Amino acid sequence: MSSGVGAHTGDVVDFEDLRGARVLIVGGRQSAYEWAALIGEQGAERIDIVHRHDVPLFERVSWKFVDDYVDSMLAAPGWWRALSHSERERIARQFWEVGRLTLEWWLIPRLVTDQFHRWPGTSVIDVRENTGAVVADLSNGERLSVDRIIFATGYKANLPSVPYLGGLVDRVDLVDGFPVLDEAFQSSIAGLYITGFAATRDFGPFLGFTKACPAAATLIVESLLRRA
Repeated sequence: MSSGVGAHTGDVVDFEDLRGARVLIVGGRQSAYEWAALIGEQGAERIDIVHRHDVPLFERVSWKFVDDYVDSMLAAPGWWRALSHSERERIARQFWEVGRLTLEWWLIPRLVTDQFHRWPGTSVIDVRENTGAVVADLSNGERLSVDRIIFATGYKANLPSVPYLGGLVDRVDLVDGFPVLDEAFQSSIAGLYITGFAATRDFGPFLGFTKACPAAATLIVESLLRRA
């Protein structure tokens, strides 16, 4: 497959060149359907969404259950690391059910045009180039001719790939691509704080959602004030 045909959602942030394109999205969670909506609004000709599971639910969900976890993070910074493996697994599954098995309700009206074609219970079994286009064969026997392939296949931490960290990143202690953080999100470089998804290893899955942003900001600011 030619360079530039396929890219991960993390690298596709400008949709202008997808106007009029036929786009295949591989994946079926929030990123897949959110990128589909954005690409459709940019004027893509056709968007095919292929995933192995059923079409997920699009519903309003309550994130109230996160409050207790966020309160615990503020009351006892570092509490997540003290939990048993089974307890961390239970909490992670709870977040998976709310934040991944159920997708945002506001996507529904943005996915109703005939641009969108969903292929649940299906996978891509072969991809090849054919006279300037890319042909993708699906496990259900369908054959798609597309211009671009977007991989919405999940995320993993890879701090060295963050450009603006430049020459600093080789001084940051890492485990499985995640930075090792203290109880205030400070990395092994004094004064360098890292939050969001990159902090989920040390602080729990809720750091991958905006719900935890105020608590993370509170801990970081308190740490900065102590350093002042």
